[in-house]
Amino acid sequence: MPLALALLNVSKPDINAMDTLSRLSHDADSEVAQSAILALGIIGAGVWLQSSTSRHAKLRMHIAVQASGTRPVAQPAQTSG
Repeated sequence: MPLALALLNVSKPDINAMDTLSRLSHDADSEVAQSAILALGIIGAGVWLQSSTSRHAKLRMHIAVQASGTRPVAQPAQTSG
C-alpha cells in the first residue's frame, strides 16, 4: 500500500498521504516500514520545488534520527528564492 500511495501522489503530493506514510514508516512490520520510507522518497522527488518540500525534509530528518538513534547537529537554514 505505501508504494501505491506514493505513485498516486508523485506529481501533486498530498499532506495526508505524507502523514500516512510517515506513520507507516514506524510500522512493526519491517517490510511495510521500508516501503513507506521508499514511498516518502518517491514523493520527495516529486515535490522538489513545491511548497511541501520543507515538510518532507522534516519527515526525512525525523526518520533518519530515529533510525540512527542520534540527534541532528543542526537544521539547515531556510533560504528564500
